[in-house]
Amino acid sequence: SSGINAEYGGFDQISVRDRVGLFFIMGGLYPFIVILDTIAKFNAEREIFYREMEDGLYTTGPYFFSKVLSTLPFHTIFLVLYTVPMYWLAGLQPTVSKFFGNCLYTYLAVYSSRCMAMAISAAVTNFQVAAFCANLLFTVFLLSSGFIINLESLWLGVKWLKWTSYLKWSFQALNQIEFHGLVFTCNSSMVAMYGECPISNGSVALKSYDLDGETLTECCAALIGIILLFLILSFLFLKFINQKPKK
Repeated sequence: SSGINAEYGGFDQISVRDRVGLFFIMGGLYPFIVILDTIAKFNAEREIFYREMEDGLYTTGPYFFSKVLSTLPFHTIFLVLYTVPMYWLAGLQPTVSKFFGNCLYTYLAVYSSRCMAMAISAAVTNFQVAAFCANLLFTVFLLSSGFIINLESLWLGVKWLKWTSYLKWSFQALNQIEFHGLVFTCNSSMVAMYGECPISNGSVALKSYDLDGETLTECCAALIGIILLFLILSFLFLKFINQKPKK
């Protein structure tokens, strides 16, 4: 419905929810699919990696860096095929800067998922257990992303989790890119009910979802930091945990 609203002058109050829901799908659906795909591929390679490591054909470093670099072209191609049609079909703001900004943060979100899956696969050699751990961690990140539960409503004891959630940073960035500069309308009955238009512009919309706290630069820095952390953990787990396959 977001695309229909945007194409036909959709800047009413319902279109706010539509846009937020779209960004939840963009920043949550594909990252989830990537997790299981990465774990399955890593598990399939494990026996070859273990055998060749035991034979002394190479060390952890060359394998790790070759794996990371070899996934980048495919990661980029699939992201383009995923992001470009969705952006224009949804009728989001047709400006170059906002389009490439949307692509950038979707790219970082999906790559964060890939790196998290690599780290878990390296740490847990059993496929079923690795998949369970990855899904559990992804669910925690999803709940603290700001869509399902407003971040201000989180219990104080787990509120700190939002700072570790790459889904929170990407979701916040995607919404900021789209909502900045937008003006929304209300019908006469809504104005009569509330006395004013509840969400009059993009800034009010971001504040109502508690997505206005950090800047785009801070979101980008957080995502890159999370990616680097997962990559470092992946390398350390590969190096120091026995990768002998477990059936």
